[in-house]
Amino acid sequence: MADESWPVVRDADELHDALLTLIVLPPVAEWTSLYDDLARAGRASTIDGRWVATERLDRVTDFNATLRGWMDSIGPVTPKALADRIGLNRGDVDIALGNSNPRDKSCADNSHPPKRNSAIAAFWRAFIA
Repeated sequence: MADESWPVVRDADELHDALLTLIVLPPVAEWTSLYDDLARAGRASTIDGRWVATERLDRVTDFNATLRGWMDSIGPVTPKALADRIGLNRGDVDIALGNSNPRDKSCADNSHPPKRNSAIAAFWRAFIA
């Protein structure tokens, strides 16, 4: 599943599309020249060592959106593996997963307090474990 859903990047436009979905992306050596093209054109920036599409700069700290984009792109994964791969704090990943519910978009922003022990958190942990 992960191979089928991971973005195919053959040019700068496809990398930009991937950045729009993933929100943040640790640098990928094979895509550096494509990223450099995007950065020169003002379409991407590096924030905290991660690549970000210009349109997503305001969402860099929206862990829910970031995790949703990554989960759509890599499939089931443990919270630790996800945190390691994106370069986020494991606690932030746990809290965001506790606030995420793909069927209920009312939880999709950071305006609600974290619900570490919610039924949604239990669902996500069971789903990705």
